[in-house]
Amino acid sequence: MNLDMVMSGIEFTLIQGQLDIEINGIYYDSREVLKETAFVAISGFTVDGHNYIHKATENGANTLIVEKDVQVDGSITVLKVKDCREVLGKMASNYYKEPSKKINLIGVTGTKGKTNTTNLIKDIFDQAKKPIGLIGTKGTIIGNTITPNQHTTPESLKLHKTFSDMLKQNIEFCVMEVSSHALELKRVFSCYYNTAIFTNLYEDHLDFHSNMEAYFNTKAQLFEMTTDYNIINIDDDYGKFLSKIIKNRQAALVTFGCHNDAVVRILDIQTIGLFTKVILNTPIGCKTFYLDSSTVVNIYNNIAAMVCGLCYGIAFKEIENTCSIFANKKYVM
Repeated sequence: MNLDMVMSGIEFTLIQGQLDIEINGIYYDSREVLKETAFVAISGFTVDGHNYIHKATENGANTLIVEKDVQVDGSITVLKVKDCREVLGKMASNYYKEPSKKINLIGVTGTKGKTNTTNLIKDIFDQAKKPIGLIGTKGTIIGNTITPNQHTTPESLKLHKTFSDMLKQNIEFCVMEVSSHALELKRVFSCYYNTAIFTNLYEDHLDFHSNMEAYFNTKAQLFEMTTDYNIINIDDDYGKFLSKIIKNRQAALVTFGCHNDAVVRILDIQTIGLFTKVILNTPIGCKTFYLDSSTVVNIYNNIAAMVCGLCYGIAFKEIENTCSIFANKKYVM
């Protein structure tokens, strides 16, 4: 692809070289760079990509994306930007022809239960014969293929390639775990989400986030990125607050919980033998279903997945059947 097209919509300063050149890929690891590709010099916690620009050019990079001043051969195109992490996401989106705009993207965030919730959503969509892929802690699932992920939410470059790969296999939906690290480190920058789901927020990752307020604010970013639905557990105090600050956004706010003002209201939860009976008041009437879990977190994560299915027009009977199927699977949060 022509470099000028890859840099479309990105602010940069041309330090040297030209934009009218072809690049055959984008990399942020100098060891992986191939001939006639672009290298993005990301500054990490322990490693600075700017220290490896010469290795990247030795391996064949014809373009460097940098934040700092660098000295390289005059034949190399150098573009200076404010934030290489942010630019990497936009470049990847452009290079793969904005795949997240072409797939219905569902992001799940929260402290506990992202893996549980995303797996259940995939099962619900599979039951309804809606082609769906998954990205998360246990790997990326495209069709019958599972590949491992280094992070719960991969780097932006891998994400956009994955969306592109899903589209090539006629997958219409993708559900993914969105970690606070991914939001803070802009791994999901230039991803276009249709739906976001908030499960809960507990004290965690404070070695990365300075305090709970910062942790919450990072999570809340996802709900500014949606177009269709924001699904939120308002029995969680942070979820309740989140629902208030995003209520006027473009995406429809779909809340669930015991509160009277919840769109999907929990009327009753009872433990009956080995099962938990849950009664919901939904926009399509009162619904009763049974779960094999009695833990509060798992019950709410199941409800979150069910609400997602309802938002996408999946019949409640199919959702209910999936829950009984899901009860036999041993996913770990």
